[in-house]
Amino acid sequence: MDSIPPLDPAAVRLSIIDALKDPQRRFLSRDDHTSRNYLDLWGIKAHTFFEDLANDLMLYELYLKPASSTGIPQKYQYILTYPEEHGYPEVIVHVTLSPRGEPVRVKIAVHPHNTGYTPLPRIPINR
Repeated sequence: MDSIPPLDPAAVRLSIIDALKDPQRRFLSRDDHTSRNYLDLWGIKAHTFFEDLANDLMLYELYLKPASSTGIPQKYQYILTYPEEHGYPEVIVHVTLSPRGEPVRVKIAVHPHNTGYTPLPRIPINR
């Protein structure tokens, strides 16, 4: 990766964590079934993934996702790693989060980290 994207404001990260803990305020992207298919392929239940992601975001920074064009709402990105276990290989999950509304609802899209770049570093919360 040429440069590390900026970090999100802490209030955004905390509102995303709250949404991830509420089944009525979190959902996988419905644009296609790719996110659900990846979780199934990796043997990860959606509710477990949301819990793992919320817990991890309590410890590590969240990044802004560079916008592909102007005028689209800000998205955020994160890397979550699952170790090799129970017959599944280690997987580095690239997560895109799209929070909207008040209270915040968050749409989550996932795919394996496959950009050809080193994954985003995990920066411990230090605020």
